Amino acid sequence: MSVRTFTREQLRGAYAFQVRQGYTGDMGRTAAAMKLLGSDATDDQIEQLATEIGRAVEAEGNQA
Repeated sequence: MSVRTFTREQLRGAYAFQVRQGYTGDMGRTAAAMKLLGSDATDDQIEQLATEIGRAVEAEGNQA
C-alpha cells in the first residue's frame, strides 16, 4: 500500500464524522483512520494515523 497523506482538515473531518456516528475517543480515532486508509491498511498504519488524527483534533482545541 502506498503512503497517503491527509491534511489536518481531512483528519478532523473524518473524526468528526465518527463522533456523529457515536464513536469517540480511541474508538473514533481508530474508526476514522480505518475509513481513510481502507481495507488494505495494516494495524500499524491504522494506529499511526489514529495518533495523527488525535494530534490534529487536539491542535484544534477539541477533545480527541
